[in-house]
Amino acid sequence: MAALSQLSVPRFYNSNNNQHMKITAILTAMVVLACCFPAAAATYTVGETGGYQFTTIQAAINWAADGDVVQVYPAPIGKI
Repeated sequence: MAALSQLSVPRFYNSNNNQHMKITAILTAMVVLACCFPAAAATYTVGETGGYQFTTIQAAINWAADGDVVQVYPAPIGKI
């Protein structure tokens, strides 16, 4: 029979293994949550003058992805 000092603790009782299991569980939860929630929609602005992102509606539409918002601001008087 083996001496008591030669017995080893099974790996699943090792505290270091428990730490690895916790880290793995946290990383798995983070990946699942990242996949479940969609990214926030972007808002793009279209206008002829001022600090708008695009000057044509078509350029903004081409750049936008599904779920994004394209806000079109009115043109100055006489430009319509």
